[in-house]
Amino acid sequence: MAVHSRRYIPQKGDRVIGIVTSTHGETFKIDIGSADIAFISFLSFEGLIAHLILHISTLLGSVSD
Repeated sequence: MAVHSRRYIPQKGDRVIGIVTSTHGETFKIDIGSADIAFISFLSFEGLIAHLILHISTLLGSVSD
């Protein structure tokens, strides 16, 4: 986290917890508490039953390119 800022600035490799704000097609839109919005594909949840994926509200992940 940048110490000169009160807002989180994502850095590659950071572990983040995000709140799912909406879905678009097969993608979650996730608020990670920064100016950037995160997106993750439903396909990232291999083996999860489809109706369970649609009820996810919070995710843990890491920042990548």
